[in-house]
Amino acid sequence: MDNNTSFLRHRGQEPAIPLPPLVDSPSLPIAPPDDQTPIYPGPDESQIPSLPIAPDNQIPAYPGNMGDGSVSYPGLCRIRFLFAAVNYDPVNISIGPRRLATRLAYGNLSCYSLVLDGFRTFTVTLSDSPRTILLRKTVPLRAGETLTLALINTFDGVDLLQIPDSICDNRSRGMACFRAVNLSPNSGALDISLTDGRVVYSDLRYKEVAPFKQARPGRYHFLVSSTLDYVPEEDIETLTGMSASPASDLSEEALLNFSTTLRAGVLYTVYLIGRVAGTPALSTLIAENR
Repeated sequence: MDNNTSFLRHRGQEPAIPLPPLVDSPSLPIAPPDDQTPIYPGPDESQIPSLPIAPDNQIPAYPGNMGDGSVSYPGLCRIRFLFAAVNYDPVNISIGPRRLATRLAYGNLSCYSLVLDGFRTFTVTLSDSPRTILLRKTVPLRAGETLTLALINTFDGVDLLQIPDSICDNRSRGMACFRAVNLSPNSGALDISLTDGRVVYSDLRYKEVAPFKQARPGRYHFLVSSTLDYVPEEDIETLTGMSASPASDLSEEALLNFSTTLRAGVLYTVYLIGRVAGTPALSTLIAENR
């Protein structure tokens, strides 16, 4: 009986059965000295994504999360579309073959889409007549930014107006942020006031984006009127509580009045759209960002 078929018993253990030698078999991983982790064949280490590591008592930082609660998208930006151009039928908006908005109608706001940064060419066509191109425009987009692109009226057609949806800098805890944008093509300069007479924004021109202002949470009533002959000494910096009913002399001169509830931690943008003494009438579209 040769060594390959013999049975041996050693110190009371089970018989050891010799096995034939392994041919072309991978070697087992061998741990380096000092109790380190075994090294084994595997994919290129550079191809293995590293896991996010949280700093001490902080939020992990990973693509899309900056660690401070804000959101970024490396190489990407977030854009949405607002249809503010009067007297136009619903439109489609695309970048190349990619459709970003379908049958977007007047007074409506699309959802955000992620788009690569760089110079991007947007095409606006009529939904019911896709061969009818209303606008083709190249817009520079920067990575990490959030934008609303508003479709507005021009002298001979339409245009896309870039409106940054940036954060409200230095906002105090427990406060909301509020701003206004004038997209009414025939309104002239406008004033936005609280109904107790305090001016929030004055001389707001067509296509002008007012800066954010802090606001205490609560229900607010606003008046929109043509800019007065005098210029207020100073617009109020922070919106606070106000009278519940409009002052009669101000409300009689107002082109529009509207109310909204402002909540802590939310950014509000009031878009003024439509025509003064025309169709569609001057109105507001209020958007929220968190």
